[in-house]
Amino acid sequence: MSTTIERLIKVLMFDVDGSIMPQGGPIHPAIAAFFRALSKLGLIMGPATGKNCDYGRGLACGIGVVWDFVAGESGARFIECVGKSGPPIYKQRVSQGASSDLSSFIKKIDYDLFGRGFSLRGQIEKFRPELKEGILTLFPPGRDLDVTLDWLSHFEDIIDTFGFQLKLQRFSDGCIDIVPEGISKQLGVQEVCRTYKCSPDQILVVVDGSNDIELTQGTLVIAVANAIPELKKIATAFEGYVSEKVDGAGFVEGILHFAESNKFDASINNKIKALCLATLKKLV
Repeated sequence: MSTTIERLIKVLMFDVDGSIMPQGGPIHPAIAAFFRALSKLGLIMGPATGKNCDYGRGLACGIGVVWDFVAGESGARFIECVGKSGPPIYKQRVSQGASSDLSSFIKKIDYDLFGRGFSLRGQIEKFRPELKEGILTLFPPGRDLDVTLDWLSHFEDIIDTFGFQLKLQRFSDGCIDIVPEGISKQLGVQEVCRTYKCSPDQILVVVDGSNDIELTQGTLVIAVANAIPELKKIATAFEGYVSEKVDGAGFVEGILHFAESNKFDASINNKIKALCLATLKKLV
């Protein structure tokens, strides 16, 4: 007769935009204070973001914490904090490098980083870049977010024509990610498991968007109220939690749910529960 060993949460891993703060920020002061308190309790934590690792480090500096890790560029890059006594020291690893198909795609669209333009059906289209090494991200240059719908169609045609092993993701702020096949936030989960000697079911993830789906494989899931329906279905099906509140407040609500289920180590579980209740009062 086999028995199931219930594992306690060892790591908190969270998407950023739409999950712990509104899309594009800012992070609520009460959420910033919540993270500072969690850090003092010794919970291992860090973001899993489509943005680069420097963005993740900067976010931590802004709210007065030091992340234990940052899984950036949708899993393509991973940095681990190896020194907190002074200015934080990070060791970077490449989870997966940029593919030759991505390099070929960049050439096909005449991508010009310094000129901030690319070729769209014979015309130069302007974009706002974000510096990354493993994936390519293009933002609309101004307030017209719908301009990238035409980009998306154009990019799909190029990928289909040349058989590039790339996937496209477009987000609510209009930006488009061009991501080599094989790169996903699941790579970040794997790096966390290797680094902290844990299993996926000891990682609690906070999610809202389509690029978070792979983050939920084998992990415990908080899907905030503004999450896409697929993530809510995953959370419901695999003993996760779907919050009633959106982004940051939903994140804290989800943490409270798992603390009430005694899913954290006994030395900190009740402290996390009290912290969640106090923080939610500030977010009303």
